[in-house]
Amino acid sequence: MKQRKGIFMLVCSLLALIIFAGNNLQQHEDMPALLQLRSQSTALAAAEVDEATRGQVVANYGKLPMRFEANEGQFSEQVRFVTRGSGYC
Repeated sequence: MKQRKGIFMLVCSLLALIIFAGNNLQQHEDMPALLQLRSQSTALAAAEVDEATRGQVVANYGKLPMRFEANEGQFSEQVRFVTRGSGYC
């Protein structure tokens, strides 16, 4: 009985290892596609915006119903700022 339990545990461990390794390989195969998407989004973010649109964005930014506060110990050290406002913490 103990021998069967040991074999069962070994088989389960090997299956878990194979599944974990397979997921890890899949993530590495997707990496070139993710890097391409990242470079495309960076290019879009750096696109030129005309002055009228830029002025409208700047004017409306101050009207957002939220504010940012520095973390002064109320949250984890990883958090630098917290957002407060309607629908936010």
